[in-house]
Amino acid sequence: TTADSDGAYKISSLPDGEYFVVAVRLSQSREWLDPKFLAAAAARAARVTLAISASKVQDLQLLEVSVR
Repeated sequence: TTADSDGAYKISSLPDGEYFVVAVRLSQSREWLDPKFLAAAAARAARVTLAISASKVQDLQLLEVSVR
């Protein structure tokens, strides 16, 4: 998803489970299709666990993910 001008974001209708969340620049937004990018991002991502009907707040820092 994309953050608004204040940096807030919302993702809805996710099934319960464990997620890795990372904030990257818009210029890197399509790189998630690259498995190497995903591996590098996952290593620095916030882990969030959602239960049925749960709502979470997760602050993120913008990261520059480097693929080697």
